[in-house]
Amino acid sequence: MVAFYLLTRLSGGKFVVFVLFEALALLFALAVYAHLALQHKRGAGLVLTGLLLSLAGGALQASTLSAHVIWEFNHNGLYHLVQLLGVVFLLAGLRGTLSVPRA
Repeated sequence: MVAFYLLTRLSGGKFVVFVLFEALALLFALAVYAHLALQHKRGAGLVLTGLLLSLAGGALQASTLSAHVIWEFNHNGLYHLVQLLGVVFLLAGLRGTLSVPRA
């Protein structure tokens, strides 16, 4: 966190520093939850799916794609739709990790 703060200050607050920080944090979380999912830990697969959807949403937001589904959705609208689904998976996974297995 200190390194992120210093890089942000030294770069003059350039947005690319934030994007790189977020990318590294997401890649770390993906690696951790992929490892946990491979070990069949409760909820890890759902969290991993949520993280992948979040990554896909970010890619959509950076694109120029649009779609017409009842309304016109530009790249930002598509991002929010995918991100919403990702949050549902993240919450379901986190709920699974916090629940106590029944005997």
